[in-house]
Amino acid sequence: MIDVISELESLADPEYDAFNRKLNPGIGKTYGVRVPQLRALAKRIVKEDDWRSYLGTEPSCFEEQMLHGMIIVTTDIPMDERMGYIREFVPTIDTWAVCDISCGKWKIKKEEKEVLWDYCVEALDSDEEFVMRFAASTMIGNFLDDDHIKDVLELLTSHYNPGYYYRMGAAWCLSFCYIHYPELSEPYIFSDKLDTDIMSRTVSKICDSYRVEKEDKVRLKGLKKEILNRSPRSS
Repeated sequence: MIDVISELESLADPEYDAFNRKLNPGIGKTYGVRVPQLRALAKRIVKEDDWRSYLGTEPSCFEEQMLHGMIIVTTDIPMDERMGYIREFVPTIDTWAVCDISCGKWKIKKEEKEVLWDYCVEALDSDEEFVMRFAASTMIGNFLDDDHIKDVLELLTSHYNPGYYYRMGAAWCLSFCYIHYPELSEPYIFSDKLDTDIMSRTVSKICDSYRVEKEDKVRLKGLKKEILNRSPRSS
């Protein structure tokens, strides 16, 4: 069996560890292993080891939690088995990095889409900050298409959580909605249903994109300013 902790110790980078702690405050035990190295280790565990038994162990550090997420979304297993692992894993997420890196490489088959979609809808109803962020992040890679975009916009403008990491995740997803479907997305972003903080963050992220024309950025910033100057809808 692969001695995962020994592998992590051999890959540890103190400088990266210090940098990572600044980005993920309060993450507990961590070795400072870079994401590409973790992805390579996850592939080795799947190929060379009993990865199912490994997923049954309690992560002892930040990197092991990330390894669990990487294995769950990349190993070749039936969707029903994968979703079982997802339902166990996602509620344990407590950092944005584990959330986003776990689902960032998750590309599913067409016939599996509706199963994942149903989970995302369920997750947004959970009222749990990182569970909701996982749904928003997963939607970016799998559901910004003609069949789902309206539903994505409806869901993200009708669900709220005061947690900073959900609000950032929702804004991130909404910014991608605008980049891919600008005319459809704009009324939702400036809808009275969307929290003003999420709206503001969404516009900021849109304006960071090189795929949006300068004149559109100016117009969006103007609409944002106009709304923020009114009585706040929520906070």
